[in-house]
Amino acid sequence: MKQLVAGNSHTLALMEDGTVKGWGSNSYGQLGLGNTTSINMPA
Repeated sequence: MKQLVAGNSHTLALMEDGTVKGWGSNSYGQLGLGNTTSINMPA
């Protein structure tokens, strides 16, 4: 993991290969997954 940032109830991780993983609340689509489903594991 290269960088980790946290919002009020979600977290995003920038991986060494340049990909971004996100988890937590996604009620406004803040995880960038194209939906509003909250998840508890990095996706």
